[in-house]
Amino acid sequence: MSRCGLYCRGFAAWDDAELRQRFDWFCLSRPNIERDELEALADRWQHAEQASRKLAVPCDIGPSAPSGRRPCSGWSRFTDDELKEFIHQLEGAEDKP
Repeated sequence: MSRCGLYCRGFAAWDDAELRQRFDWFCLSRPNIERDELEALADRWQHAEQASRKLAVPCDIGPSAPSGRRPCSGWSRFTDDELKEFIHQLEGAEDKP
């Protein structure tokens, strides 16, 4: 699915500064946190949010996350037409929908 541009590449999509900004609430109490430690905390937070909200994938957290804790926009960054095209590509159909 990444070949279709569906996946965002997770934490690797952000440089160190942007990762720290997106998960700043962890950095407030740990100003010298290393990237790998921050990724591990952020990953655990995303899985907890996903489980507590009974969401299928972390991308579903997006705008539903508590205010100030929205590291990304999830599916909202795509238009409905783009999502339809992704599904079409994933299904391997030959023609446009």
